[in-house]
Amino acid sequence: MTSAKEPVGRLSTMVIDVSDLERGAIFWGGVLGQEPGKPSGQYLQVGSISPGVNLYLQQVPESKSVKNRVHFDLGVTNLDEAVSRVLALGGKKVRNEGDDSYRMGIVADPDGNEFCLLPPMK
Repeated sequence: MTSAKEPVGRLSTMVIDVSDLERGAIFWGGVLGQEPGKPSGQYLQVGSISPGVNLYLQQVPESKSVKNRVHFDLGVTNLDEAVSRVLALGGKKVRNEGDDSYRMGIVADPDGNEFCLLPPMK
């Protein structure tokens, strides 16, 4: 019998549902500084998001209709610059959250998948 502290498995892949693989590859490749691969059926590998963890896109027919239940938090050095880059890649600004002591940005990819941009704590 395995211990309760023994993991079921190791995170190896994150998958984002998109309506257009090419558009998603351009966006996520640009956000993560990766050179995406070629589509294989309804999937496309964007690249590695951390050692041993790959990001794939999966083309799906339905559009996003509710808030994400899981999302990325990306550490950024400059929040305003990061938001501008996301917008230039075709993403959307959802909102900023926080106060004078700490502010983070909530943005979305072209399909509406939300993720957070987290600058360093002051």
